Amino acid sequence: MRCALRRVGGAALLVGMLWACQDEPEEAEPVSSEPSPNASILPSPLASARPLPLKDAGAPAPASDAAAAGDASVDLATPPPTYLETSRALELESLAATETPGARLEAHFTWQPRTAGRGDPRSRFPLRIDLSAIGRMRLTVESDRMPLPKHTELRARLDRYGHVLVWPDDGGYRVVAPGTLRSVFEELRADVSPLQAAKTLRTGGGKLLGLPVNVDTIQTAMGTLVLEQAQVGDLGESGVLLCRMLSELVLATPDNAACRRDWVPLKAEFGWVESGRFGFLVNTLERVTDLKTTDFLTPPEKGGFRDRQLPEKPPRPWLDEAGQQRLEPGARVKPTPADIPADAAPLPTKGLVLVNHHETPRYILINGDLTGWVAPGAELALKGLRPGSYNVVARDFLGLESEQTLVLNTPGRRWLGTPKRDEDAL
Repeated sequence: MRCALRRVGGAALLVGMLWACQDEPEEAEPVSSEPSPNASILPSPLASARPLPLKDAGAPAPASDAAAAGDASVDLATPPPTYLETSRALELESLAATETPGARLEAHFTWQPRTAGRGDPRSRFPLRIDLSAIGRMRLTVESDRMPLPKHTELRARLDRYGHVLVWPDDGGYRVVAPGTLRSVFEELRADVSPLQAAKTLRTGGGKLLGLPVNVDTIQTAMGTLVLEQAQVGDLGESGVLLCRMLSELVLATPDNAACRRDWVPLKAEFGWVESGRFGFLVNTLERVTDLKTTDFLTPPEKGGFRDRQLPEKPPRPWLDEAGQQRLEPGARVKPTPADIPADAAPLPTKGLVLVNHHETPRYILINGDLTGWVAPGAELALKGLRPGSYNVVARDFLGLESEQTLVLNTPGRRWLGTPKRDEDAL
């Protein structure tokens, strides 16, 4: 009996002590449930984004699929992609040299409406796009009339944000951060623009290439992108990479809801806030089984790292003098005061000289023919034009700015845009 009483008394004493401790708690600093403000303004650390090798057998199945199969050991939180390092050479990948299945797309960018008129194919800019089931994309420029030189590549991988831009003929590579592609295509610069959370809407659509499509509308402050996407199996999530690239041109974040597994963009229409339109269209989609993993390496097997550089594209006419002579001139028109050259340079004895005072490159169309390309501050001499007048259109690649339309006499000299005053250059 005494032992039992002692046990009961000890328990009562212990409860009393604990109650006393709760009556007089120590003061502690309050813990805020709000996220740190730095969490919303600081980007992911670039230095930690080291490329990881992908397995030969292909990308792992999504966690949701594995969980549905009854694998309780799978972590349902799939790690988000990290950022490619931009300021130094990428680490070499240990990706086994083998062949993987995927798809090859023949596609093109196009101007809408086609400035060249009557569906002129010279207003189309061909691309080849390889999508690998291991979660990789390789886009190759197949036109010599794009801002980037022919055979320039853009490579992307599912577990990284950003692109690796590869020079033609193994001439090197650089990394372009998310938000850079618009200035690369438009200005031949690598300026980074802040990406924006996009509003998206999905609706049903018709068919493209014999495949049913859904229509995804992506809207940002830059403009509106309307994507027509088809569900194509056995490609992993490589179609997401093409969706990311296209949506980046309207500065949408790469994790926007329109970019989904098994869906591949087949058509895109861009409408810019200010004016103008731009398009993308897939002509053919072919399933292949022999894509080489080495063609998707980031960095590429050959070519060194080129920090803060882009492939050079010198201004030149695409129509030679014989092609220019085939253009039919009109009757000479009375020049306006604005047609008088703003500089003291002598007038040419034949042809037409155009001086680009815009801050972005300009494409030149003469009587509807895509004739040449001229960089900011550069001149383009079209010596083969016969005497007379010509309809001249100057436009930027993406169509972000209004076209400049002129009727010019030859021989002649004319500037495009507004020349900078001396005080503007200071």
